[in-house]
Amino acid sequence: MLHACAWHPYNIMVDYSLAEIEALETTFPDARVYLCDFHREKVWLEWLRKESHGVSEKKEMLLKHFRSIAGSQSQEGYDIAVKELTGSDMWLSSDKLQTWFSSGWLSISERWVRMFRDSYMIVNTNNGVERQNKELKRYLDGYRKRSLSDLVKMLMTQFFPDMYLKYCQDNVQSSSCYKKYDDNIPKFLHSRPRKFVTHIMKRWYSYLTSQDITNHQNGLFLVRSEQDRNNYKVWFGNKDEATFWECADWCQHKLPCKHMNAILRCTKWSWDDLYSRFRENPIFTLDEEIVSPSTETLDHPDPSGSNVFEVPCQSPLKESSYHTHTQNVTPIKSGPKVKNSYKETMKHQGKCLNELKLLIDLVYEQQDVDTLKNIYKQVSNITASVQHNCQHHQQKPWPSNASANAKKTKVYMHWIKANN
Repeated sequence: MLHACAWHPYNIMVDYSLAEIEALETTFPDARVYLCDFHREKVWLEWLRKESHGVSEKKEMLLKHFRSIAGSQSQEGYDIAVKELTGSDMWLSSDKLQTWFSSGWLSISERWVRMFRDSYMIVNTNNGVERQNKELKRYLDGYRKRSLSDLVKMLMTQFFPDMYLKYCQDNVQSSSCYKKYDDNIPKFLHSRPRKFVTHIMKRWYSYLTSQDITNHQNGLFLVRSEQDRNNYKVWFGNKDEATFWECADWCQHKLPCKHMNAILRCTKWSWDDLYSRFRENPIFTLDEEIVSPSTETLDHPDPSGSNVFEVPCQSPLKESSYHTHTQNVTPIKSGPKVKNSYKETMKHQGKCLNELKLLIDLVYEQQDVDTLKNIYKQVSNITASVQHNCQHHQQKPWPSNASANAKKTKVYMHWIKANN
């Protein structure tokens, strides 16, 4: 059935499961199968923590070596990182460590070391699939003791339609046919996924000018660093050599950094000059089957009369301060101020959730019992305080805005369907 759909993925991200890898490579012989970064680290931590393996007290140093190997960008860097690990006393004194890491990891380094990955691969974890699995479990309540046909019916009539509707809403709400973009947002960022636009705008403004950029022709530039005045190489890419930048921000995200943005701001080179395989990455674009280019340019009224898109943008900052300050684009038209607006509430919810995710990771690595007891006490106090606050605020925090957005999305879903 998969072959009949003519689906031919370039890259696939999985957990460390040999059976799953074999099945995928048999089904998609031209695809490259990689190991998820998150689950790779989780497996490392679990193995290193077991006292029976004899290296639990040295796990932090070993993890540092493992991560150095994983982050290698070149064969030379990889060889150096491996040599540093295999030459350490920790390695030489542990047969279990040598056997486990050599046979289980170094033997398949092409699946998890950065230098072996497709240059156009942006996603390095499969956590999105796990989130879908978590979402599915909500639908399974009441179906656990039902027949297989009932389960399939639920998937076809509830889960898949709901997920597709959310996917359509995400595309519609990022489109210029849903809201007008502010003039401060560059034209090439219009009608693109919100997270992508936010990432670029946080790096759009800097102190870099045309005097900091040297054009070596044919898409190769040298851009000075704001911090130490070194030069970073920026290559727009072609069919023979992948798009790349040399800075740490690019190496981490594989998305345009402030050095690329300086070229787009200060020279005649534009987003359209980037090599097409990078430029047309699905992560950067909306689904044309839902929001086609033809519907983007149609002139139509905004049924809710809401604000233009407001995307956080970055003011000029030092290179080491990417996220210390953001400012909102001033809307052209504003509605009445609401004490607890939908956007403001979502903004602070997101901040809280980000801190909670970080706390979970830190607790997972914490081994000191006294520290864990102290964390538990503080978290319990916060939980009790939040519960008490919720009991005194039973009303919905954004009833009017939420219903307006839902109605607006529905209107545009019908509008786009009629015009496609």
